Amino acid sequence: MIDRGQTPSIWWQIFAYVVLSAAEVLVSITGLEYAYTHSPKSMKSTMTAVWFVVVSVGNLVTAGVNANIADNGILAKYLVGANYYWYFDVGLVVAFTVAFFFVSPYIKEHNYIENPEPQLKNQIIADTDNL
Repeated sequence: MIDRGQTPSIWWQIFAYVVLSAAEVLVSITGLEYAYTHSPKSMKSTMTAVWFVVVSVGNLVTAGVNANIADNGILAKYLVGANYYWYFDVGLVVAFTVAFFFVSPYIKEHNYIENPEPQLKNQIIADTDNL
């Protein structure tokens, strides 16, 4: 509607903010839970910090794109109107989803909450057998 010069209702913007805020909360909870449960006890704070660094890098990418558009850079002529949202909401999401499909087979799963330190437990059992 905006591209055609019309003014949409404010409720569309409120709806968008509610959906985006809920999505961000759900993604943050899931990502932090994954980082916490799949890291050993000695690495929990480091993995949580890595999560926050990744979020910061994402924010820097967004800030860089917006700065490029504001300075009439190369992206200013391509990301006009609805194309701006298509770039972030479809383009980047599809690109990172495809990248995830190539990386995900190499991720080794281990839940340190349910099965803490399996190597250490086996080592202790082996040492007690030698007594």
